[in-house]
Amino acid sequence: MMEWKSTRGLLIDLDGTLIQGNHPIDGAVEFIQQVVKLNIPFLYWTNNSTRSPLSVARMMGQRGFAGDERNVYTSGIATALWLTKELPGNPRVYVVGEPELREVLVENGIRIVDSVNEKVDAVVVGLDRDVHFKKLSDAMAHLLDGALFIGTNPDHALVTKTGLVPGAGSLLALLERATKRVPYVIGKPNPQFVLSACERLNVSPHEVIVIGDNPETDVHAGRLAGAQTIWVKTGIQSEEAVSADLQIASLRDLLD
Repeated sequence: MMEWKSTRGLLIDLDGTLIQGNHPIDGAVEFIQQVVKLNIPFLYWTNNSTRSPLSVARMMGQRGFAGDERNVYTSGIATALWLTKELPGNPRVYVVGEPELREVLVENGIRIVDSVNEKVDAVVVGLDRDVHFKKLSDAMAHLLDGALFIGTNPDHALVTKTGLVPGAGSLLALLERATKRVPYVIGKPNPQFVLSACERLNVSPHEVIVIGDNPETDVHAGRLAGAQTIWVKTGIQSEEAVSADLQIASLRDLLD
């Protein structure tokens, strides 16, 4: 068994790893309690850009999980930080995304433009469940005018109570086809999402463990970044061999 208790940091996926729908997965709450007891720095590390850190922390708290917004690292946060680094000086962006993504961007000094009448530096695309033709058309116009094409995450579909629904990756695919441009995607499996989370924890990738249920995003990103990885078989299943450092049935397997 991996000596996870001696790690200097944990990057822990949410959906499929800690929670399934509105409910904690077996052993997940107890695992986080043990992490806190051991004083191991950790982040709730998620591709979901529709929630702010405070929103995620409240949602997790309501389900019995410890931690606050300082323990949350979303693809929306990573996107905001990437933009401010690559485009210093209050960059202007057009957003295809939900209110809490816009909130995160604004909090990081990014100016949001909601029309085609003003030139923008970048178009940011995340999951947007209220997307409409005009919003996509305006995004397309900005992209054809030379704006950077940025995606928060590539997830093509999401699991809901009623089945699969389109994810941010589906919106990216539409705009990619329409503009013949390829987006730079911030979230998993981009190893930079691991590196930026490690910067938040002030550790190196080889000092952390990435824990997730999706071998194509969580595990792959972790391995590309040089982190140790644990594949939890409570969410996305794989018919192919998964090259995680450890494979477990649920987080309960890591408890004493």
